[in-house]
Amino acid sequence: MAILFGYASGSNTTTGEGNCFFGHDAGGSNTTGIGNVYLGNRSGHLATGTGNVFIGNHTGFGNTGSSNVFIGNSAAGFTNNFSNKLFIENSGDATPLIYGDFAADKVGINTTIVPDGYALGVKGKVIAGELKIQQVSGWADYVFLPPTNYVLWQKLKLISKRRVTYPKYHLPPKYKRTKDMSWAKWMLRF
Repeated sequence: MAILFGYASGSNTTTGEGNCFFGHDAGGSNTTGIGNVYLGNRSGHLATGTGNVFIGNHTGFGNTGSSNVFIGNSAAGFTNNFSNKLFIENSGDATPLIYGDFAADKVGINTTIVPDGYALGVKGKVIAGELKIQQVSGWADYVFLPPTNYVLWQKLKLISKRRVTYPKYHLPPKYKRTKDMSWAKWMLRF
């Protein structure tokens, strides 16, 4: 059983069942795909996969893969073989605004590249009103150091601005008046 609505919608379906095609030529070339939802003009027009959800004009137009979610005008381009992917894009651009890989549990923002070992990849700057970093039992924390002495840090900032060395810190000659502040690490031991 299939629900077909629109001119030539699902017109070539032979054994495929459980499909819902809405729009002119939506799922027009589907023959055996099962459980697809195509909503939009020529959405999934040449698609042959199973379990896809395509929402938007020309979305997933020629995709031959399965278990995808594509949202937006021409999202995921016109010819590809993606499976288990999420594309949210309002153009045929190969780099979507939001990308997801359901099989690997990864999400990308403005990128389809999420390095191994990471769940989120962002291409561009990130700003947040609030960000909480919380240690989870069993997760390693290699990024954040323990809190440093705030008063000492303020003294170091003053020293670096004035370009003077205070005798009580007994800085070795090689650490005096450097531009890169490498001597600050030596001073933090006090």
